[in-house]
Amino acid sequence: MNLRNFSVAVRLAGGFTLIALLVVLLGVLAMREMSEMRDKARDVEQVWMPSIELVAEFGQDIMRIRAFTLRMLLEDNLADRQQLESRIVELIAHMNAAEASFETLATQSGKRSAFDAYLAQREEFMVVQKQVARLALADDVAEGTMLEDTRLSPLGDAMVKTLLELEASMKDGAEQAGAESSASYASAQMTVVIFIVVAALLTILLAWILTRSIVVPIRQAVEITEVVAA
Repeated sequence: MNLRNFSVAVRLAGGFTLIALLVVLLGVLAMREMSEMRDKARDVEQVWMPSIELVAEFGQDIMRIRAFTLRMLLEDNLADRQQLESRIVELIAHMNAAEASFETLATQSGKRSAFDAYLAQREEFMVVQKQVARLALADDVAEGTMLEDTRLSPLGDAMVKTLLELEASMKDGAEQAGAESSASYASAQMTVVIFIVVAALLTILLAWILTRSIVVPIRQAVEITEVVAA
């Protein structure tokens, strides 16, 4: 197809249209890459970091429940034991709320199985904890101490290990998401640079073709005029 068959106005309009399409294509590409980077950053901000904070929250609650239960066995005054029991009830409510918030995030992060393992241990721990607390309130310290030593303490140690593993897996997930975000940024940067270079080269080529399609006929016309005049 010979560009000279088209008028100058049509050629210029077509050329600028192609340049505009290149600019739009470059913008769409940049937006897509930015969207991918934002998705990775959102995972860190809205899933991994809140998950780590929530694990720390209900982990701290369970440790305080364990400590207060032991204090109930050590206190001589019944009123002090009852006060500790009330604080344990408050901690249980806070722990349940933190676990409920974490549950949705655990599903999103693919850590549901690790969280279920913790829940199973925590449920067993809380059953024994209530037994120890009842014995302390009944002033049966000897039986309560024996139950704490033989069952509650080993359960607590196992649960702490599971919590530490869960927290470590969350930190690993956050680091992986951060690494993926950095890789996505590097890939996006390289892709955009390539497209900018290609767009610039195509623009130069298009400008050269348009200029040649306009200038060459003019030069030929001038040469013919000079020949005729001679």
